[in-house]
Amino acid sequence: EDKPPLDFARLAGISADIAFVAHPSVALLALAHPADAIWRAVLDGDDDALAAIDISAGPVRLLIGRGAEGVTVERLAEDEAAFAVALFSGIALSRALEAAPRDMTANLAAHLAAGRFIDFCVSQERNDP
Repeated sequence: EDKPPLDFARLAGISADIAFVAHPSVALLALAHPADAIWRAVLDGDDDALAAIDISAGPVRLLIGRGAEGVTVERLAEDEAAFAVALFSGIALSRALEAAPRDMTANLAAHLAAGRFIDFCVSQERNDP
């Protein structure tokens, strides 16, 4: 179902810890083979690209979503994928940022700009014993 992206104006003045609600079209995949490269080569009808794919190159992590430009498939680094799993599963933003092995603010900004969140809620995680 199409949902409008999060209205950033709603975040103004929020001082509490928040958790984001992912757009229903967002999916994260961890695959043993480069399904994204295979998919692109098949859709493009590019036999040379298909033949060049090393299917034993190791696992890939993919972020799939639907936006204004249609369906997108983005390959993520391992740390980006771990951060995305935290964000899209509703973990508090502060906790997701603290658990990240490096600064993920640019990564967060990219998710926001791409419209991958439709809402947020005030997280209760910090108040739990």
